[in-house]
Amino acid sequence: MLVEEIIVGVTEVNLGDRLVIKIGLCYSLENKIHCTACPVKYTNKKYLSSRSGYMTGKNKNRRVSKADWLEKALKVLENEGIDEVKIERLAKELKISRSGFYWHFENRQALIRAMIEYWGEEFTSVVTSNKELLNAEPKERLYMTMEMIFDQNLNRFELPMRVSAEKDPVAMKLIDRIYQQRTDFLRSTFADIGFEGEELEMRTHLFVCYHMWEDVTFGNLSKAKRSKWLKLRYNLLCSPIVKSIK
Repeated sequence: MLVEEIIVGVTEVNLGDRLVIKIGLCYSLENKIHCTACPVKYTNKKYLSSRSGYMTGKNKNRRVSKADWLEKALKVLENEGIDEVKIERLAKELKISRSGFYWHFENRQALIRAMIEYWGEEFTSVVTSNKELLNAEPKERLYMTMEMIFDQNLNRFELPMRVSAEKDPVAMKLIDRIYQQRTDFLRSTFADIGFEGEELEMRTHLFVCYHMWEDVTFGNLSKAKRSKWLKLRYNLLCSPIVKSIK
């Protein structure tokens, strides 16, 4: 006999106060589905899943990846805040059983930590590890960085992320690590431009504070004004101090 397909199968058993998830191997043999997680043989793929998550009958062809969960969670976070990032709600919006969540995350806390790490990759490493930026001349690198933050709205999660980590020291350490990554990148850029000592540190911190929090503090500014001010800030940050106050 030839086994046509082997997939991981999931069965849910609702016991009222808790949900039991049985996991086993499913395989297709002679057009019938056999599952070691289930007491019966199925003649269709209603209860089959890939590693991406448990598929309900209506959505048997859907595949929900870890990135899908994270992107949906970030969308809810951006629009409604961390309190609305709930497993049940995300599963409903993704049109998938909530058991699919546990393929990727141990619990909601693990989800929030993963969101922070994902945010770090997609909104910080996308800049600090960008080969085009790293190979550019220092002043051009600085201006391109400013444009990337502006054009891609990379600072839109600053406040929600910090709020989400307030009660979790591990999550806050992840955020601190991301901010350190940004600071190191910018300090290196200003150093390559030629600044050192206090001027180097001052410019680094000014950049971090303003560009990361502009959207939170001055969200009502028009796009045209932000673009104009971006050029002015660039000139300011690259100009030497003419006369210092003692």
